[in-house]
Formats: sequence, structure tokens, C-alpha cells
Amino acid sequence: MSPTKSSSKYVIFAVCCVSLLLSTMSGTSVSVAFPVITSTFNTSLVVAGWILSINSLVGAVVMPLAGRAGEIFGIKKAYLMSLILFTVGSLLCAIAPNIPLLIAFRFIQSIGNTGFMPLAVSIVAEKFPQSRQRAVGLLTSTFTIGMLIGPNLGGWLVSTYGWSSVFWLNVPFGIILFVGTILVLRPSPRSKNTLDLVSVGLFAGVLFTLIAGFSELDNFMDASWVIPIVLFAVAVILAVLFFKHEKRSQSKIIDASLLTFKPFVGSNLYFFTSGFAMMGVSSFLPLFLVKVYGMSTLESGILLTPRSAGTMIAAVVSSFFLTRWGYRWPMLVGLLLSAFCLVILSMEYQAVNILGLHLNAAIWISLVMFGSGIGMGIGISAADNVGIDLMPERAGVITGMKGLFRNMGGAIGVALVSLVLDKTGQTPASFQIVFIVVSALFILTIPLLFIMPKNPASRYSY
Repeated sequence: MSPTKSSSKYVIFAVCCVSLLLSTMSGTSVSVAFPVITSTFNTSLVVAGWILSINSLVGAVVMPLAGRAGEIFGIKKAYLMSLILFTVGSLLCAIAPNIPLLIAFRFIQSIGNTGFMPLAVSIVAEKFPQSRQRAVGLLTSTFTIGMLIGPNLGGWLVSTYGWSSVFWLNVPFGIILFVGTILVLRPSPRSKNTLDLVSVGLFAGVLFTLIAGFSELDNFMDASWVIPIVLFAVAVILAVLFFKHEKRSQSKIIDASLLTFKPFVGSNLYFFTSGFAMMGVSSFLPLFLVKVYGMSTLESGILLTPRSAGTMIAAVVSSFFLTRWGYRWPMLVGLLLSAFCLVILSMEYQAVNILGLHLNAAIWISLVMFGSGIGMGIGISAADNVGIDLMPERAGVITGMKGLFRNMGGAIGVALVSLVLDKTGQTPASFQIVFIVVSALFILTIPLLFIMPKNPASRYSY
């Protein structure tokens, strides 16, 4: 490979990393701004929760479509469209005058936001075929840097300039990335397939009515109890119609082999449960610190820093040792450590003594957050790479499928957690229930690891 081509691929890698960095910073900063947004618009937690869950919900629809869109229209065009939607959506969110419009504009932003991941993985997998596991691992570890910067930057922005500033920040960076992508990324070949818009509509309808049903469960005991039942029934009907249509469609949006092949079954279920657990908790950690420990928005952002730092360190180290450690052990250690830290976090402390050291609440929470971050980070590279070895030529589609299940689980997790917290008054006991249930879900996920590929060295080592 010539020096020019070699340097070019690293520039392209940098562009992909920055887009994922911006994506993660956007998500974490919105979580920090969430308590302020809720109080500013004086709305219930269930309604405001759509600001968080809409991102996961759209991700569940867009993730598999983004990988397929990259094959059909070319990765460069699909990537540029993601950047346009993300930037325009961020601008509209920043000027939204009320909650309904903010949720609608967040929908637009999320379409672009969730398209970055599968498209970036496709680009990197193509540019670094000989070192794909390490390249993909380093790419996805960019998320951890965004998790480190996002809460702190978001907390400072919200405290200084208000909640809309977390959206304004995306606009200039989105424009710069758009120009950079045009300059460095070459058009890629297209496939002859097309997107089946009927399948897309039915699939989106299933997810939206399902999440709306969960959000309306707070009305189940009053005169509006019929609403969630109707929504769930509609979701089931649309799901039946979707799968019937998919069988006849010549351009399926969900590859059946990625649903029925045993390793992918384990991977998809793992991402659903881990998405439910991680997004259901992570989105509400700033609210937890504000309500239970009385911290400010800025302080809640700062106290998430150790978690992000732990994730970044563990993710980078794990990506370099992935071929030696394999997939299962990093994921197993990550699940166990994450579950343990959630149990510890569920115990409210004002101070704690360890080996004669007196630790106040802030220091103790920081230590627990750091451990939680290591648990999350050590399994990231393994989880994002697992299964790709079976079909490396379809890395973007496989990543999109994982994103579908992760975001679907996350959307349901956010909806249910916001419902629990809204109905229980956001008390320490209500957060304790959430943390204990989610830690149990981490443990129940462990058996799924043993039906996934064991390591990247053998195609059938499971």
C-alpha cells in the first residue's frame, strides 16, 4: 500500500471516530440536561422520558436499515445523510419551544445519530481488513471518550448557558464532519437491492406502539386503562403483518440468518438485555445523583467522569488483547462487575469507612462509578466484534442488527424505569429497586455468552 493510501485510511478512521465521539457526547449530555429539561417544561417524568427513549427507539429501527442503506446507496451517501439529519435535528432541538416539538426534533436528530455506528464499522472493516478486530475495537472505544467528555461538558453547558446549549454544540461540529467526509471518503460500490418501505413502516409501527404501550402503563389502573392494552394489541398485529410481508419481500430489512443462526441468537439476546440494563440505568444516573444526593447538574456530570474513565481505559486495553482473551471472558467479567457495582450503588451512603479511610459520599460514588465503568468497558470490544468473523463482508449489517436489539432493549428499559420512578416519587427506595432488578438482569444474561463464538481465531469455536 502506498504511503498516500495508508495515510488516507487513517484520516478516514479519524473522521469515523470523531462522528462516534460527537454521537456519544450528545447522548450523555442530554442525559445530564434531562432533569433541567423536565423542570423547565414542567412535565411528568413519563412524558419527558420520551426525550431519552426516542433515541433508543429510533436506533432500533435505523441501525439495521443504516447497514442495508450503505449497501444499497453507497456508504458515503448514507453517511452524509446521517450527518445532515443529525446536524439539522440538533439545530431544531435547540430552538424547540415545548416538549412535543423537542421530542419530534429529537426524533430527526436520532435518525442521523444512530446511523453513524453501523456505517462507521463498515468503513473501518473495509479499510483495515488485516487488523479488523483491533480497528473496530479502537473505533468503538471512542464511545468511552465521549462518555468521559459528555457529562462534564454537558453539565457545564447546562449550568452556564441552559439546556439548549447541549444541542447547539452539535451544529458546528456536524458541519465540519460533513465537509471532511466529502473530502476524504470515496464513493463505494452499490448493491442492486432496494429498501422495502412497507417493511420499514410496519417495523417502525411495531416498535413505536410497543414503547407507547409501556409509557401508557401508568394509566392502567385508572379510566384510561384501555389505552396500553390497545397499543400492545396493535403492536402484535403489526408484528404479524411485518413477518408475513418479510417472507414475501425481495428486499428484506432483517436478514433471517442473523435471527436464526445460533451464535447470532445469543448475540442479539445479549444486546437486548444489556441494552435494557445499561440504557435503563445510565440515562437516569444524573437524576439519581440530583434526587438522592442533592447534587447540582454540574456535580452530577462530574461524578459520572470516573465511570467514563474506567470504561475508556478498560475498552482500549481490551481491544488490544482481544485476540488473546477471546470474546467470552471479557464479557463475563464485565457483566459480573457491572452487576456488583449496581448492588453497591443501590445502598445509599453519606459516608463510608474502608480500611480506616473515611470516604464521603462523592468519593465513594466515584469509586463505584469507576468500577462500573471498567465492567462496561472490558466487554465493549468483545461484544462489538463477536459474530463479525462469521460474515466479515457484512460487518455493517451485523452491527446494525446488534444495534437494533440493543436500542430496542434500551427503549423499553427507559420507558419502564421512567414509569417506576414517576410512580414511586423518585425516592432512594425506587432507585434501589431499579438497580437491584437491573443487576439481576446482568446475571441472567451470562448463559447467552456460551452460545456465541468463543474467540476470533476460529470461525466455529462455540
